[in-house]
Amino acid sequence: MSDQSRPQPKTGAEVVVRTLEERGVKHVFGVPGAKIDAVFNALVDSSIQTVVCRHEQNAAFIAGGIGRMTGKAGVAIATSGPGVSNLVTGLATASSEGDPVVALGGAVATAETLKQIHQTMDSVSICKPVTKFSAAVGSPESVAEVVSNAFRAAESGRPGSAFVSLPKDIMGAPAQGRLLTPPSFAGAGVADGAAMREAARLISAARTPVVLLGLLASRPDHAEAVRAFIAHNNLPVVGTFQSIGAVGAHLMANFGGRVGQLANQPADRLLEAADVVITIGYDPVEYDPSIWNSTSKRPVIHIDALPADLDNCYCPAVELTGDIGQTLAALSPRVDRHARPAIASSMLDAIDKERRHLADAAASKSGAPVHPLRFVAALQPMLGDDVTLCLDIGSFHLWLARHLYSFRARQVLISNGQQTLGVALPWAIAATLVRPHEKVCRFPAMAASCFRPWNSKPPCG
Repeated sequence: MSDQSRPQPKTGAEVVVRTLEERGVKHVFGVPGAKIDAVFNALVDSSIQTVVCRHEQNAAFIAGGIGRMTGKAGVAIATSGPGVSNLVTGLATASSEGDPVVALGGAVATAETLKQIHQTMDSVSICKPVTKFSAAVGSPESVAEVVSNAFRAAESGRPGSAFVSLPKDIMGAPAQGRLLTPPSFAGAGVADGAAMREAARLISAARTPVVLLGLLASRPDHAEAVRAFIAHNNLPVVGTFQSIGAVGAHLMANFGGRVGQLANQPADRLLEAADVVITIGYDPVEYDPSIWNSTSKRPVIHIDALPADLDNCYCPAVELTGDIGQTLAALSPRVDRHARPAIASSMLDAIDKERRHLADAAASKSGAPVHPLRFVAALQPMLGDDVTLCLDIGSFHLWLARHLYSFRARQVLISNGQQTLGVALPWAIAATLVRPHEKVCRFPAMAASCFRPWNSKPPCG
């Protein structure tokens, strides 16, 4: 049935569902309940598949996995009261990880909002600290407006979570207001021209510029521009755990490795040697600037969708805010350098030797308990282009995040912002839906019980 021939929504709940369809939503994940049943009922006659979960937290995790892999908001849905509060950990994780999620929560009727009755709760206030957008639908006329703006908030800039409270009476009320179609053309453009010229001057004049890749560098629509920028200017590069997959296999000679949580890696030595640091898609939650930039006076060039949050250890000299891919494509030809810096070249050669030695040593480890590097050695050949790896959280994730190599954006899913336990299985479920013809490998937290105990931080290498 064409969109023109479809009957117009008759209730607020039907407006919600039609708005989801307008946004291209294919699945929603959640747990039914009396205050949100009108939306679940409307979903029955829609093109959207409803996936009932055992717990609302996992519904939010699955939605976050959908958002991470597609760039489009996954949708979680829950009833009022504890149904919504159970979403909070998943929403906090999505915001910290940069995963677009829209959560829909049931609520008591608007006339009962201030009464102490069954499952009444100020869910908007509860969700506000952990989301980019948290609002209640206040009238039948505003249903499409609030839900549409929730999607815009979740998917724009640095992605994250958004929450919409849907009062029971408005969901059952006659629909008012029109459906809102998203703009066909929208989004940020290239960064400011003057900032671009200054950034190019600093990079061209630097003795040892080093690129620090962050979360947004690993988005599929940014990764190719990131790789072209590094290759064109022969720049040394390191990355946070969340940037995994952004560096292509052809750039391994430029890659110093990953940094994060503890400053004891070869990549940290390379980053310390830089006289200019170019951060791309980086957020301080990925690797605290007080660890890697506490005493340095070197200029930092911040390339991101949003301006930096300024602090004593992270105050960029230049900010290039806008679309990361377009900005890098415009900046690259302005930079005048083609030879890799001598200091960086020497360090990268040493890092490459350490990397090869570590790979040989990892493959030779045997016995029980199993050494974490043995898992790295076993997983590496399995990580083909048709595999998605979902990691849970525990000290073991440091070993895999640092020593496992991926050359495909958003291939390895890892929690680094909140380091939330229990994400691997929900993300694996999301991967089977987004990439149905590919393999999915889940590395659960309980695998850590197989590991030899380590009382100190992982060694360099």
